Amino acid sequence: MIRYLKGGAVLLLFGLGLLLSGCAGLTNWMDSTWSTNIGCNASQVVTDSRQIAILPEAEQRRQVRRLQAAYDKSGRDRDRFLLVCLAVHSKSRYQNHERALQLLQGYRRSAEPREDLLALAELLETLLLQQQQVEHDLAAELERSDSLANKLKALEDIEKIIQEREKKARPSP
Repeated sequence: MIRYLKGGAVLLLFGLGLLLSGCAGLTNWMDSTWSTNIGCNASQVVTDSRQIAILPEAEQRRQVRRLQAAYDKSGRDRDRFLLVCLAVHSKSRYQNHERALQLLQGYRRSAEPREDLLALAELLETLLLQQQQVEHDLAAELERSDSLANKLKALEDIEKIIQEREKKARPSP
């Protein structure tokens, strides 16, 4: 029994070592991937944005700053779309739909947008605008609901006052 526990512990430690060595290599992999001038491949951009979105906060902040600086310097499509993906990714700490819309609209107005990326930009922009409209409609409905709840509360208070007056007006038996 103890022999099995020792074997399991060794196996667990070995797996943990492999996992940790993989995490250490992730930063080097991303640094080397981003430093090369790779063309903008939509599936690779999505994959890279997912990798960044699940990083610990400090590392994610570092990568986003680096990515923003690279975009500010070069204006590359890959950097733009990575920033867009991070601005809309649910696990990203840098969600900013307004920023994503600005980047997408900027791409649409760029001198030579690629047709495939233009279609993706238009789709993402449409979805973001629809989401904004839904959020606006939801806020309006919540406001309306609160107003109706306040009116209902006021009516209940009036009903209570009327009932108390009726009790006082009845003759005692």
